[in-house]
Amino acid sequence: MDGIIVEQMLFGYNNGHSLINSSLKKSLMRQRDVDFLSDASGMGKFSNYITCYPIIEDGYYVFAKTWYADEMQRPGCVWTHVILISFDDLKRVGGKIDVTALFHRPDKSIGFGQYGESVFCPVLSTKPIEYDEYAIYTLLYSERKVLIEDENSEKYENSIIKVLAILPTYILKKVTICTCAISNRYLNNEVFDYQITLPGKMNILSREIDDTIIYKNIDVPFKVPLWVRYLQEKFVSGKQSQLFDFCEKYEKYRRIDLRDLSKIFYSVNEFTSKIVLQEYYNLLEKLDDSQELIEKTILLLFVEENEDMWTWFEETSLIEGLLDEMQNKKGILSKKDITDRKVEKYAKKIYAEYHKDYLQKIFWGYIHNELNYNGEKIVREIIKLLTANDLYTIFNLDYSICMVLVQIDARFLLCKYIWKQDKNFQLELLCAADIKKDKNRIEILKSILECTNQNISDEVYQVFGEDLSNTLSVFYKSRKAFTSEQIHIWIPYCAKQKSVYIDLVRNVSDFEIVYELMHYIDSYQIEDMNECRLWIDTILKYWNIINLDRYYRISIFILPLLIKLNGTGEKFLNEIVFSQINNKLEKSAMDFYDWKNVSKVLPEVSVEQSWDKCLRLRLAFKNILR
Repeated sequence: MDGIIVEQMLFGYNNGHSLINSSLKKSLMRQRDVDFLSDASGMGKFSNYITCYPIIEDGYYVFAKTWYADEMQRPGCVWTHVILISFDDLKRVGGKIDVTALFHRPDKSIGFGQYGESVFCPVLSTKPIEYDEYAIYTLLYSERKVLIEDENSEKYENSIIKVLAILPTYILKKVTICTCAISNRYLNNEVFDYQITLPGKMNILSREIDDTIIYKNIDVPFKVPLWVRYLQEKFVSGKQSQLFDFCEKYEKYRRIDLRDLSKIFYSVNEFTSKIVLQEYYNLLEKLDDSQELIEKTILLLFVEENEDMWTWFEETSLIEGLLDEMQNKKGILSKKDITDRKVEKYAKKIYAEYHKDYLQKIFWGYIHNELNYNGEKIVREIIKLLTANDLYTIFNLDYSICMVLVQIDARFLLCKYIWKQDKNFQLELLCAADIKKDKNRIEILKSILECTNQNISDEVYQVFGEDLSNTLSVFYKSRKAFTSEQIHIWIPYCAKQKSVYIDLVRNVSDFEIVYELMHYIDSYQIEDMNECRLWIDTILKYWNIINLDRYYRISIFILPLLIKLNGTGEKFLNEIVFSQINNKLEKSAMDFYDWKNVSKVLPEVSVEQSWDKCLRLRLAFKNILR
């Protein structure tokens, strides 16, 4: 079985913190540093952490894990298991080992003999190793001293060790890490490069460091730069050596050099098959050491005549070449035997560059039927990669492109910017898409409810049917306030289903919704006494915020409910309803249709008194206003 032999040491309490066992047959030249760094990283309680650092004179990189030794009577005792791997072995296995699997917390009942033997560490070959983007970014983004605050150091252990194990020797020889530094850790009188500390310790550690960079912890989402994803992909595929050799060729050995040169390598090696020398220089100009890099390139090209270098600097970029080929009726891509794998690869490269002009040019060619067969296949693959908001960010909501895309895939209607345009634009895209069976159907509806201020409710109802009422119910209960458009446009569709509007009256916290519902509910047809009580109790709940100019409309609405219940339960509200309706009747100012409804619930009188509407109202309230 392929693998490497590694050495190990165990430290713990034995009349003081000391070395308990070791597989090494002789002392290390840097034994004092290893001894010191195996002890606790400061005064305080913790669970466990890792410490990683080079001992160059001995030819090893140290991976150590420390546990708090609760079982020991003396407070502050720790166990530390040290794994020593030679730089040559680390380079040879290229990260394909699991260092964390080598760590073992000692057990006093078993003894410590196992720590006196060398350990075989097999090369992992069954499946690719995953590399964490956070670890790559925070380790390589800057040369400044890194500080991170987190009470749980364990979640950093695997991700950091995996990246360390794959890094080139020229970087490893200068990287020091501790995932639970209670006080600053030092090697060669230099503060560790990368320290995670407990909450409350950040200020203490930073006072001793001249130049720090503070990162949020690993649980906080961050936008991953393309160079990080590039490195991650190279590490997973085991193709990092070409980039590492490239850095050595340019004599760049710092962490940020690996970051910067990976950006160039990413552009040159991934997005171009060949690239003209001037374009390469333009890329170099974006980096801090641009002039030095350009001079080194010239030296490699014209003095060493390096063949690998020459192949990069001859013709036009792959992206530009693809654009031309996609329109070329007699070119390479006009052949119909291009594989789906290549189509997918080209599509991903074009989309990943996210060059708006290129993408607009491609899609204009597509909708005007100017692309060859394989060009169309590439575009259809790019469409799968597009996000809904790309309609806005890439295509500026161009009508023709949007119309084609929403017909191909209704999920593009999730673009919130569509629903901020004029009414015709919204309706044309809505009617063009096949939404009925789309898996994003409800999410599209939510986006419309959230964003539009245009009254497109009839058309939306035709498309979504009863789903509109149900989604509106959830929408109105999910927040406390709404725009006037969100209420006036959509409430009529909540009033269509009794179960929906009853649920809203019970649960919404915005009275504007309740008030708007009153315009669409015929309270004179309500027979259910529980519903009558619900409406009146709801109005009483909001009464202190109701404006005077709404008293009459509310009175007309609750009159039949009040009469059925023989009063609202509150004298002041009974009197307000009576006075609001009576005033209108006395002045003969009541709308005909209002009177038509009101008269249904008032007592009948003799024909000769039927002209006296106020009399009928007083009779209805005779027992209520006592």
